[in-house]
Amino acid sequence: MLNLKNFKILLFITVTLFVLTSCNKDDNPGTGTVKAKINGSSVTFKNITAIKASELITISAENNKKDKSLSFTIPGKISEGTYDLSDDNDAILIIYENGNSETGGYFATSGELKITNHDKNKNKLEGSFHFKGENFAGNSVEVTDGKLDIKYTEAK
Repeated sequence: MLNLKNFKILLFITVTLFVLTSCNKDDNPGTGTVKAKINGSSVTFKNITAIKASELITISAENNKKDKSLSFTIPGKISEGTYDLSDDNDAILIIYENGNSETGGYFATSGELKITNHDKNKNKLEGSFHFKGENFAGNSVEVTDGKLDIKYTEAK
């Protein structure tokens, strides 16, 4: 049976694959910075891919070592405001990955995403976030003091 969490995962994978195949190698797939504290340790994610396709903005951010990443899938028409990241929210998905493929990523199960600026003409998105996440093994992570400042590309 397909529950809501599995549906979110399937949706995220589908959108990510669509976005990645929609770009050609000449596209600039986004710029900016994502920062957060992961279980109290500061991490800066500078390798950004941010693309709007099919009315969704997909952001993938990796640290320089490429052993940690944050991924966001949010509605393309999102406006300034505060959004709940509970399991009941099927419009926004945030995943933290730490390179451990055996236990999978940590899906946000509670917390908030606050959009402070979304300039749809300049494709710029700014905000903050915090969440508690859980992986398939039942392990948890706490992401705090998150900052998002990116410019995304629109898929052609």
